[in-house]
Amino acid sequence: MVFVVAGSLLWLMAGNLFILGLDEGIYLDGGLRVLYGQAPYRDFFALTGPGSYWLEAAAFKLFGVTLAAGRLVMVLDVALLTALVFWLSAQFNGRTVGLATAFVFFGFETGLSFRLYANHRWDSSALAMLGVAFAFKAAEPAPHGRLAILASGFFAAAAAWCTPPVILLVIALGLWLLASREGRRVVPAFVLGVFACSLPAIVALTREQALVPMLRSMAWNVKNYSGANRVGYGYGAFPAGGWRTLFAGAHGTALLIRALDFFLTLVPPLLPFVVYAAWLLRTRKSVAEMGNETGRLLLLLIASAALLLSTYPRWSADQLMFVTPIFYMLAPFLLGRFLGSSWRTVVGVALVLLAAVALTVSVAGLTREPALRTRVGVVRAVPQDQQLIVALDASIPSGSSLFVYPYLPVVYFLTGGVNPTRYDFLQPGMMTARDVSLVLSELRAHPPQSAVYFAFSPAVFFGIWPRANPRRKRMEPLVAWLRSNYHLAEAVFHPVAEFAILQRNSP
Repeated sequence: MVFVVAGSLLWLMAGNLFILGLDEGIYLDGGLRVLYGQAPYRDFFALTGPGSYWLEAAAFKLFGVTLAAGRLVMVLDVALLTALVFWLSAQFNGRTVGLATAFVFFGFETGLSFRLYANHRWDSSALAMLGVAFAFKAAEPAPHGRLAILASGFFAAAAAWCTPPVILLVIALGLWLLASREGRRVVPAFVLGVFACSLPAIVALTREQALVPMLRSMAWNVKNYSGANRVGYGYGAFPAGGWRTLFAGAHGTALLIRALDFFLTLVPPLLPFVVYAAWLLRTRKSVAEMGNETGRLLLLLIASAALLLSTYPRWSADQLMFVTPIFYMLAPFLLGRFLGSSWRTVVGVALVLLAAVALTVSVAGLTREPALRTRVGVVRAVPQDQQLIVALDASIPSGSSLFVYPYLPVVYFLTGGVNPTRYDFLQPGMMTARDVSLVLSELRAHPPQSAVYFAFSPAVFFGIWPRANPRRKRMEPLVAWLRSNYHLAEAVFHPVAEFAILQRNSP
């Protein structure tokens, strides 16, 4: 019931809501490429595992190429996470606290609406929590413990196939099993589960001649990703311009909404510290007081640490929110040991009311946007985004060749444009000279009919990637080629940036 209610409400909020984000188009367009016979790594550049591309392709295959179909995977992810937060929390705290915890989680997570789109992190988070839940179940004395631990290995491995650093969870669960005599008996079942998930993926990549390219892509990531994307823990939780920037010009309801947004942004980086501090204080008193729950509590703490570490090197507040579900269910159990019954009730009611306000604001804000018929179905969007969608639809014929520079791959999905290069995006400050040279050679060989230039301002650029190499920021050969071969067809001025829709010059 929790799964159905959470999924239905999220579908109403964000099922077809267009969000102008940098990353969603990577998975939507990648899913389309897979649907049309291409393979990640072999045919197009990919930073993450292939799992999310396969999931998006499956959604498009079953339900058609629409934004709503692309969002379905994310909706199922968050609904599953909400249900698992309820179930795991209820094991320690009872059904009432479990429902309250799930409601707070759903209200706080959906309050950060800018992340309610297709993303490999949602996929890996849901699969990872499913793996943790089966391990938790297997820790109970039950005749089907081996079957549960096999499922744990399967889903933990599936999470790593979406987000490779989540392999830390697979390692953590394996070490947790090896730490006890009972656990060592079911290690073969866990390994079998990992193998049962990984073998079909390896076979599929091998058949598509994409396995070796995937390994090369992972090596490229190790060399280039960290330097451009590393941020300090909790980066982005506090506004760059300070308090005055955050609340400048806000009064009344607007001021309260900004304060709520600020609180919700603080929760992902702060919640893990609250949980670990409560655990350390608890162990100073007596681990024995926890009785038979100690082993399973340790499982959740070890798993939470692995998931937290998997977000490195991009430890920003918005990335941390993907791994907070496990901390939501740990918090009421650990904090409840320090609070009297009266304080537990006060804190619980306050958090539920705050989540209710956040959810009400989200539903009211996300469901009122006007609808627009597009090539990817009926979508809802704010007026500024609608202006961009209409301009793209008018200027770029469906199925025509298109190049988007440097980083807005959702345009390919919206227009049905065919990218003549293997790069859906070129992250400024991360891509190498070789990547730029390869893109330029592909463009010269097959010049696209149209191009879209997304003009980053320096403030936006360094706000997203503060450690990016400035020498790699501007890909001058590409910019020069576009200027020489294309002319401006239409300019769209958006609060986020300026967009130039370009058309190829006549020969």
